[in-house]
Amino acid sequence: MSSQLADQPFPLIATLPFSEDTSHSAYYVATQMALAHNDLIQISTFCNFLAYCQCWCEYMHHHHDTEEEQFFFEIEKTRSVAGLMEAIVEQYRAFTPGFESFDAWVKSCQLKDFDGKKMKELFDVFATPLHIDLVDEIATLRALDKYDSDVICLAYKRFDKSAMNTDKVRHLFALECVPAYLR
Repeated sequence: MSSQLADQPFPLIATLPFSEDTSHSAYYVATQMALAHNDLIQISTFCNFLAYCQCWCEYMHHHHDTEEEQFFFEIEKTRSVAGLMEAIVEQYRAFTPGFESFDAWVKSCQLKDFDGKKMKELFDVFATPLHIDLVDEIATLRALDKYDSDVICLAYKRFDKSAMNTDKVRHLFALECVPAYLR
């Protein structure tokens, strides 16, 4: 069941078509990444929305940097297929300038100067290319099912461990980002 707020302005990525299929590690990897991408797609209504946006930007940077620098690199290296993940990396480049502008604004904006219209304008610049990337990446990961399942699984486990070990991000549900009634 989805909430009207959770599915706006972009629908979440459905995982049921493949999440219960255990025949290949690519489906597990695609499920895990779809769940992470759904976190990035959702927009919440925390009291301190600006702090939430700052946390979200930190999470976006960490998620995409770790994917590109480690996971995608390892997938290409272990599969000996140069450029296998290049289309996804190019999609990163398509939304990065707009995302960087948004990130800079939310980091420097003082609460007293908050302008929702300005925030929406900055967000709208990169929202569609970001959403395209988040959705397309899942299809790319699912298509890894033509490669050895154990190799894909090991690459993902290394990526996941590295992401957890290097995570210095204030998480979306960090105490400063959560309304008092949810603490």
